[in-house]
Amino acid sequence: MFIDYQALRRQIPIERVLALMAYSATSHRGQQLRGTCPFHAAEESHPRCFAVHLSKGVFRCFHCGVHGNQLDLWARWRGLSLYGAAINLCRHAGVDIPLRDRNSAAR
Repeated sequence: MFIDYQALRRQIPIERVLALMAYSATSHRGQQLRGTCPFHAAEESHPRCFAVHLSKGVFRCFHCGVHGNQLDLWARWRGLSLYGAAINLCRHAGVDIPLRDRNSAAR
């Protein structure tokens, strides 16, 4: 069995990951959140360098360059591999790990 990462990203939106991280954005406009980056010390000159686009499920820090989807965010925040982060995130979110068999993985 393999983890179905695409199903996992559909199952746990980036908003849920941010909530599990207890992340608090400094501004919210439409589908975009801005705030300090959770991966480096906030500096006065970069208080809104971290951007999250909610409907696209992506994030980027314009200061340190880290970017990706909600699973990448969780993996980096917890210091885990993508596989480990998938399992850990499902556990913290209280959802079953979405699995697929070898045959469907080849498609």
